[in-house]
Amino acid sequence: MSGKMIVNLALMAAACAAIYFAFMALHASAEERGSAAVYDKSGHYSGSIVNNGNGTTSQYDGAGRFTGSTINQGSSTSVYDGAGRFQGTIHRRR
Repeated sequence: MSGKMIVNLALMAAACAAIYFAFMALHASAEERGSAAVYDKSGHYSGSIVNNGNGTTSQYDGAGRFTGSTINQGSSTSVYDGAGRFQGTIHRRR
């Protein structure tokens, strides 16, 4: 390999590393957004709820499959199943 090729490879590697670390710094993980593990009454893990940080939550079963979501709309919350079908609304008392 020539010296110029080695310099180009090093610059490409540095650019890729910079892009990777910039993306990771901007991308919030599930823990940073706020996720909660859900356990059944026997103490067995049955899934998780992830706060998406924009007024919505996503629910997952114990195998990690998406099972539904909620959308906070101020004084009410809309509930959807895993296929995106509307299931109902929860109204908050004031």
